[in-house]
Amino acid sequence: MTDPATTKPGLPAAVQSQLRSMSGDMTFLSIFIIIVGALYCITIIGAAMGIPMIFAGIRLKNSAEAFAAYTVSSESASLRTALEHLGKHFRIAKILTLVSIGLMILYFVIMILIVGLAFSGVGSYE
Repeated sequence: MTDPATTKPGLPAAVQSQLRSMSGDMTFLSIFIIIVGALYCITIIGAAMGIPMIFAGIRLKNSAEAFAAYTVSSESASLRTALEHLGKHFRIAKILTLVSIGLMILYFVIMILIVGLAFSGVGSYE
């Protein structure tokens, strides 16, 4: 458990512990997202997805740092900053998700067309 001496007034120890844990998880996930985004950027086409991923990872990392600062200081400015960065991360992630769904639909349509063209030409070689 946490030491009561490290608990800030107005912020329960359980909340501080949860925020510290969440901040660590967010930091790990942000680094992973940044690395994956950098790997996407190896190709020119992948850069269209990689660059926004890097920005989303940076926003998540900034949010994690602000949450960690909030557990230490309990200042409302830190909490506001954390929530702003987290909101920006989720906006970028939402856009990336919608683009990914669109690309998957386009991929399936192209695959169906290719398979359809392949099967339409099977009987014409007699």
